[in-house]
Amino acid sequence: MHNPVIPQQYDISWTIALVAVLALMVAAVVSVVRNTERMSLPATVVWIVGVVVLPVLGSLVWFLVGRRDLRRSPSTLRG
Repeated sequence: MHNPVIPQQYDISWTIALVAVLALMVAAVVSVVRNTERMSLPATVVWIVGVVVLPVLGSLVWFLVGRRDLRRSPSTLRG
């Protein structure tokens, strides 16, 4: 269905961006859940909430910082 107010290219661009953000968020949540044995429950919940509330920023921070910290010192994060 064509929307006369929004150009079709604009609509397609936003749809692609939304799918990319959702894919990034799902990948980050799956990654957090797969690493729950190395984190405390509160840390896991905070990461999941951060990724869901701020999907782009939360996911990027998890992939750039969170996973790296787990590889560095997993025994100190488990509470």
